[in-house]
Amino acid sequence: MSRLRNEVAHNNSIELAEAAAREAIVTPLRSLPPHPDVKAGLQALEALGVRLISFTNSSNKGVQTQFENAGLIEFFEARYSIEDIQIYKPALAMVLTRLGRRSLLGAAKGCCSTIF
Repeated sequence: MSRLRNEVAHNNSIELAEAAAREAIVTPLRSLPPHPDVKAGLQALEALGVRLISFTNSSNKGVQTQFENAGLIEFFEARYSIEDIQIYKPALAMVLTRLGRRSLLGAAKGCCSTIF
């Protein structure tokens, strides 16, 4: 956040305190609604028995808040953040670290069609 804040402040020739930057960027980001087709898509996947896990570069608190505010938390079996894994996505190592190679191969055999 500090680096982003510094870049924004520098590019706009303004001073921007950490608290103000967080309020201006993080708070609205955590309150964004999902795209109109997301819930229907997740419901369709749920009806097919598809298990969903999210991986994010956001904090645990951030992803928890985003999913709750968007009404999506119920669709995901688990949520893993950069705080849990310490490897930024889209690195495949991020998934392998958390799930292990066995689980990932099992997911592929069990009709897991997309990991992103």
